[in-house]
Amino acid sequence: QDGTLFEDNTKRKPLKFTLGNRAVIPGFEQAVRSLEVGESITVRIAPELGYHHRTVGTIPPFSQLWYEITLVAIK
Repeated sequence: QDGTLFEDNTKRKPLKFTLGNRAVIPGFEQAVRSLEVGESITVRIAPELGYHHRTVGTIPPFSQLWYEITLVAIK
């Protein structure tokens, strides 16, 4: 809510997950589904599609989440 950066994975390997297996929050999966390989997006995820009423790590409940996502193909 206040713009606090809780994670920056730009210096790590890409996040690997399979769509549809609930490995990521619903809003993140929806955003990824809208992309083609090589595309980037900045997306705001409402609490209902994020962590909702739960506290996760340093993320307080009912937080809006912002992600910058680039879809890459991993072989």
